[in-house]
Amino acid sequence: MTLQVALEALHHDADSWERVAAVTRQAAQAASQLTLSAHELSWAALPTGLLDTYAELQRKAVTLVEEASEIYSGLSLRLDKVAALVSLVVGLIGAIGSSATVFGLPAAPFIAAGAAVTASVTLIVGCETLKHACTSANSTLRQKFDDTGSFRGRWPPAGTA
Repeated sequence: MTLQVALEALHHDADSWERVAAVTRQAAQAASQLTLSAHELSWAALPTGLLDTYAELQRKAVTLVEEASEIYSGLSLRLDKVAALVSLVVGLIGAIGSSATVFGLPAAPFIAAGAAVTASVTLIVGCETLKHACTSANSTLRQKFDDTGSFRGRWPPAGTA
């Protein structure tokens, strides 16, 4: 396996993990909307605490799926960073060991610059992925804050009993 194939495999794996993160984000969003009332459960749901237990289990399940999504996004970002760093290190090693010339000039600065540009582009892609994850988390949080099913249709102010 050549280095280029290995780097492409790292990027492919990073993309795969980001797709998994997107699916788990959708699953968390769908799970957060799976609500049941006493009418759907039974007349005994309120006196037995079944309704409260269901709501607590639902919140825990949503939290776990959201955490999994964050882990998958983080894994994707880290794989992209590893690929960037590997390409930078290999490019720098190639530059140091190069005795070739480009237009009569030593090739080392050109090789090092190419490695730096490749690493920079990969890091920019990683930052954009992170920005997308933050935007998604922000919209999810805002959606939760605007939830009309909360106490009196809005989140209570902090420090109020």
